[in-house]
Amino acid sequence: MSTLHFGDPAALSYTTLVHTFPPWTFAKPTRSTVRLLAWWRDHDARLSWLLDGLKAKATPEARLSFEYSVASVGRAKPSFTDVMFCQPGLAVGIEAKWTEGRSETVRRWLESGKSARFRREVLGHWLAHVNAFRSSGKVAEADVLDLPYQAVHRTASACCTGAGGRAIVLYQRFTGSEDCEVRQRLHDDVGEDLAALAAVVRPAPRLEFWLLSVPTTCTPAFKKLSAAVERATASATAIAYACEALSRVLVLGRNRDDREGLVEEIARGRPPNDETVDPREYVEILREAVAARNGWRRILARCAPRQDPRLAAVRLRPR
Repeated sequence: MSTLHFGDPAALSYTTLVHTFPPWTFAKPTRSTVRLLAWWRDHDARLSWLLDGLKAKATPEARLSFEYSVASVGRAKPSFTDVMFCQPGLAVGIEAKWTEGRSETVRRWLESGKSARFRREVLGHWLAHVNAFRSSGKVAEADVLDLPYQAVHRTASACCTGAGGRAIVLYQRFTGSEDCEVRQRLHDDVGEDLAALAAVVRPAPRLEFWLLSVPTTCTPAFKKLSAAVERATASATAIAYACEALSRVLVLGRNRDDREGLVEEIARGRPPNDETVDPREYVEILREAVAARNGWRRILARCAPRQDPRLAAVRLRPR
């Protein structure tokens, strides 16, 4: 039905697509990219179902591109949409949300740059694409100041890609029975922000905003993997704090006995003010380091390569 792409190169198989993503994308199995890729594994069936709901049909030219980029102005960073379905006369920009917090507002984004004038130029570039799909008048900078900047340029990307035809902005919100109250609040924010953006844009009939809620269930294998990654992350944090402490111990301790004594003082004192750090592991790392002939090498040995967590992309079972 459609060909798969990463960015805009040659067509890829699903397996190749997953391994085309950079490793840091899968640093945590709880990133929305993991659920997004799991959902799109059977991409032809998923696309058929989705287009049916959107009252559209795929043509032979249909493309499904992940990390689809649309250029900004000058040196400004392009907008990278999670998934863009495009064919002549239709563009569907899809953005996945799960555990991510609310993105910064346009107002905050404008204030955080080195050149406010240039950032306003970038914003004007995005709004020009959006205004081409407005029923009447124009969306001004003041109208979007309190809206998420990401939502604005993702909408502009769909409008740019679907220029002259129909453009759809679809937020794919993943939910699960294991979601906590904070995560539920994030899910609500996604819907509210999208509705607020649609109210400001007042789109012409050929621009649509959709919110797709996808209930999912974490398999035992996924939960086991998530726990393993969390432990590895906590261990890496403990190592970082231990390295900082060891540097002080090596400066103050004249010999091995002095250094061991300093570590025991650390053990009796207050641990790092970080709830992700296991105090026992933190002290154990230090004890091993000062007992070894080369403490830094001993710590380095703890940083052994781990299994690539990208395997999580095929261990979710959307229901």
